Amino acid sequence: MSLLEVEGLSVAFGPKHVVRNVCFTLDRGETLALVGESGSGKSLTALSLLQLLPPGATNPGGRIKLAEYEMINSSSHVLRRVRGAVAGIVFQEPMTSLNPLHRVGYQVAEAIMLHRPVPRLQLRSRVIEVLTQAGFADAEHRLAAYPHQLSGGQRQRVMIAIALANDPALLIADEPTTALDVTIQARILKLLASLKAARGLALLLITHDLSIVRRYADRVCVMQNGEIVEAERVERIFRSPKHPYTRHLLSSEPRGRPAAVPKGAQTLLDAESVRVHFPIRRGILRRTIGYVRAVDGVSISIRTGETVGLVGESGSGKTTMGLAALRLQPYQGRIAFEGRDLGLLGSRALRQLRGHAQMVFQDPFGSLSPRMSVGDIVAEGLTIHEPTLSRADRARRVAAALEEVGLTADSADRYPHEFSGGQRQRIAIARAIVLKPRFIVLDEPTSALDLSVQAQIVALLRELQEAHQLGYLFISHDLRVVRALAHRIVVLRQGQVVEEGNAETIFTRPQAGYTRALIAAAFLEPAVAGPES
Repeated sequence: MSLLEVEGLSVAFGPKHVVRNVCFTLDRGETLALVGESGSGKSLTALSLLQLLPPGATNPGGRIKLAEYEMINSSSHVLRRVRGAVAGIVFQEPMTSLNPLHRVGYQVAEAIMLHRPVPRLQLRSRVIEVLTQAGFADAEHRLAAYPHQLSGGQRQRVMIAIALANDPALLIADEPTTALDVTIQARILKLLASLKAARGLALLLITHDLSIVRRYADRVCVMQNGEIVEAERVERIFRSPKHPYTRHLLSSEPRGRPAAVPKGAQTLLDAESVRVHFPIRRGILRRTIGYVRAVDGVSISIRTGETVGLVGESGSGKTTMGLAALRLQPYQGRIAFEGRDLGLLGSRALRQLRGHAQMVFQDPFGSLSPRMSVGDIVAEGLTIHEPTLSRADRARRVAAALEEVGLTADSADRYPHEFSGGQRQRIAIARAIVLKPRFIVLDEPTSALDLSVQAQIVALLRELQEAHQLGYLFISHDLRVVRALAHRIVVLRQGQVVEEGNAETIFTRPQAGYTRALIAAAFLEPAVAGPES
C-alpha cells in the first residue's frame, strides 16, 4: 500500500476550480516531482495534502489518504498529529513562514517540542544536528540569529531543518532550492537523496528546475492549468515526452545574450570601497564582541544600458550590496548615482532619486502588501512620484506594466495571495518598471519562476534595457540566467570580490578556484560543491 494516495483531488476558489481531478500515489523511498509553469496548481496540490490551503480555497472533491489518515475533512487534532510528525513541508517563501520575532534556534526547537518532549540539553543538540544537516557549517553560532539576519538561502535551510526535525515519513518540498546558490543546492538535494535512501523517506518535490527533476526524481507528473497532463517515469519523460506542453517545458531555457552597451555610455552607479558590517552581540548586556563583514570593501560601477551580474553563494553579501546601492542599508564608503553621492542626500532628494532607481526584492510575497490590490501595489509608486497623473492615466500605466510582464490587465483587481509565487514575482517587476526608472537592482528576480517564464522575463528585461537604456545590478545564484543577461560579472565570497570581468570571459576562462566551483556546480553535475560561505 502506498504511503500517499490522491484520487480526484480538486481545489476551488468559490465557483472557480484551479485544480481539477488530480490523481497520483507516492511510495516510501520514492521521489515524485510535480512540474509545470507558475499557476499550474503545483503548490495548491501540495498544500491540500496537509490541508493548508489559503483563505477562500476549498477541496470540493477528491480523496487524500496519508499513511492511515484521511486528510480531507479531518479534525484539527488529527491534522496537528500529522503535520510535522508524519509529513514535513518546506514552503516556497521562507521569510513569510518563519516568525520574525523568534530566533531560529527557538523555532526549530518549537517544531520538535510540539510532537515530543525532549530534555533541554538533548533538545539543543538535536537543533544543532538538524541545522547542520540542512547545510549550516556554524549551526551552534546561528541559534540566536533572527530570520532577517540571515540570507534568503540560509532562511530556506532553516525551513528544511524544521521540516526534518521530527523524522517524517513524507517530505513535501515546494521549491526547496529556489533561494539557494548552486553549490548549496547540490548539498541540500544530496542530503534529501541520502535521507530518502537511509530512512525510506517519501519525497514530493515541487520545482520548476527540470535539471533537478532529471537527477533526483523517480517519477514526474506534469501539470497544466490545474490538471495532470502527463505522468511517467523520469527517464521516459525526458527521452520521449508525449504531451505538447511537456515538450514545451523541456525546450524552455533562457538563451541569447544582451545587446552591446552603447559606446560612450555614462556611468549610472559608482560604488567605491563599500563596507557593511553587522555587530555580533553576546551576554546579558549585549556587548559587541565582533562583526559580520557582510560587505567588505566592494567596488562596482554600472553604465547606462549595462547589466552587472553579482554572483556568489548565499551569505556572500549580494543582497546587502544591492540594498546599499540604493541606500536602503547603512554603509561605509562612497556610492554615487549619476554623479550624486547618496550619502550626502537628504530625505527629500533621496525620495526623488528613488523614482529613477528601483528594486525588485528576492521575496515577492514578503514585499507585497496583502491588504492592497495588485493595481494599488503597482500604482503606489506613481502616486508618490507622479502625483499629477489622473486616475485614468494611472490605471492605463498599471495595465500596460502588468501586460509587459505577462499578466492580464484584470489582475489589477485581485490580491497577492491569489497568485502563485512566480506570478507574484512578475507583479514585483511590474511595480518597478511602471515608473520607467533608469536603474534597477534585481535581487533574484527569476528565482521563483519556471524555465519558460524565466526565458520570457529575461527577454523582457533585455527589451526594456535596450528601449530605455536601463542599467541593472542583477543579483542571482542562477548562472544560466546571469549568462543570458549580464555584460559583466562580479563574484563575491564572504563579502569580498574574488573575481570580476566580462561575462563571457568569466564563464569560459574563470581564474579563481571559487568561481570555477560555482560554474562547475551550475553547468555540470550538482554533486560538485564549492566552499561553504
